[in-house]
Amino acid sequence: MKRHVLSAQSITYAGLFIALSIALTRAMSFYVTIGGVQGIRIGFGNIPIILSGVVLGPGLGAVVGAASDLIGSLIMPSGPYFPGFTISAALSGALPVIFFKLLSGNKSHLFVRIFMAVAISDIITSVGLDSLWIYILYHVPLAVLLLPRIIARVIMIPVTSYLIYTLLKYVPKLKGAM
Repeated sequence: MKRHVLSAQSITYAGLFIALSIALTRAMSFYVTIGGVQGIRIGFGNIPIILSGVVLGPGLGAVVGAASDLIGSLIMPSGPYFPGFTISAALSGALPVIFFKLLSGNKSHLFVRIFMAVAISDIITSVGLDSLWIYILYHVPLAVLLLPRIIARVIMIPVTSYLIYTLLKYVPKLKGAM
C-alpha cells in the first residue's frame, strides 16, 4: 500500500484500526484506581493505533488515534471527555513511526528499534501527557500518579513492542510496512 495517499483502501484500513482499537480499549482493558480515579488502563488498544501509523503513515495514524478516542468515549465513556486524551491518542498513532524512522540509521535488530520507538512514544504520551491530563482533570498529585504509571509502562512497553514486532514479521500485508 502506498503511504500518505488517501484512498478507499486506506480509509477502509483506518476504519478497521479504529474499530479494533475501540474494542480492545473499551471492552478488553482493565483499570487501576489511583487516588479515587482511573489512573492506569491496562490493555492493548494502542496496538491498532500504532499499526495504523506503520501501515498508513503518521498522519493517518494520528487521525486513527484521535478518532478511536473520540468515538470510543461516545460509545462507552470511562469518565468525562477530555481533549487532552485525544491529543495523546493522536500522538500514539504518529510518534512511534516517526521515532522508528529516526532510528532507521541504527543497525540494531528490528525488535530493538521497535522497542525504542514504542518506549519513547509511550513515555511521552502515557507517562507524561496522560499523567498531566489526569492531574488537570482530577487534581490527583503527579507524585501519586507517576510511580504506578511507570510500573505499568515497564510491563506494557515490552509486551506491546513484541506484539507489534510479531505482527509486522508474520502478517503478510504488514510485513513490508517497516
